[in-house]
Amino acid sequence: MLTHWDKGNNDGAHQRHHHQKTQSKFYQQSTQLLMNKAETLSIIEGNFTPDEANEILSQMINSKIKYHNLRNLSSQVRYGTDDEISHTRIPGLMQEMEKLQAIVSEANNTNKRVVVTSAIKIVLMDE
Repeated sequence: MLTHWDKGNNDGAHQRHHHQKTQSKFYQQSTQLLMNKAETLSIIEGNFTPDEANEILSQMINSKIKYHNLRNLSSQVRYGTDDEISHTRIPGLMQEMEKLQAIVSEANNTNKRVVVTSAIKIVLMDE
């Protein structure tokens, strides 16, 4: 079955090329900005119930723990040793999870909402 892409419709190819060109310009502009200063990404901003805050932040922390577990496993398979950064980072993330659980418990016990603001600062640096 032929789709409109298969029928010689060049509009899609043109749109993809234009999109790639636009992305490339944006990437170049962003890279120039980063070389001159730090950039900040606003990731989380909101007023949440304790359960909502727990879900959002637990998923973020768990994602980082999974990342470091995979990185550590990869190092063990490839080099026969733990990845030093991941090996030390995982316990720190586990402590952060415990702090989060304490905060959520306190918010639930005192019938409070949880205000979360999370920004990530990005700076390019030479290797």
